[in-house]
Amino acid sequence: MPATAATAAGAALELYYQKSGRHVRRPLRDADLGVSFSDEEILAELGRFDNVVWEDLGESLPDYVAGALTRGKVIGWFQGREEWGPRALGRRSVLADPRLGQTRDIINHKMKNREWFMPFAPSCLEEYGSLYFKNFCESPFMTLAFDVIEGKETEIAAAIHVDNTARVHSVRPDHSLYYRVIKKFYEHTGVPVI
Repeated sequence: MPATAATAAGAALELYYQKSGRHVRRPLRDADLGVSFSDEEILAELGRFDNVVWEDLGESLPDYVAGALTRGKVIGWFQGREEWGPRALGRRSVLADPRLGQTRDIINHKMKNREWFMPFAPSCLEEYGSLYFKNFCESPFMTLAFDVIEGKETEIAAAIHVDNTARVHSVRPDHSLYYRVIKKFYEHTGVPVI
């Protein structure tokens, strides 16, 4: 959370305490504090474009997305409430196969217009993080960088910095749909990271 967002949250909590005399004491487990849109609102917006086709994939959505990623597709992911803060945490994200070094180049060139050396941060199933990252611990807000374990670089080439580190987003099962997409990708590829 950027300093300005943290300041706003702190100010709101302080005002709440001043007005009610009660402290809010619960951990912030997710950053999905922003707006969400109904299927009807999304369909209405998509209807403005001639070349967009929408299909409800239901329970097969995670498998469909994982399959597309393994075929080299890049996915614009838009699910649930928007993340509040500077990181894309599986609600408004660009998804791609991390195994291919050229993934970084494709996204940087076609979508982000960023420098060549800018990697993309990996989302990793939390229970597998220690297999890829040294001294791994949960990192649900993508605020920690970890050294990549030697030998794992080729499996997540597009998500590694030049110093062999990665800023990891650890994904728990309670982040249901996004977790299931990564789990399906893992079933397809043996890599629990996207």
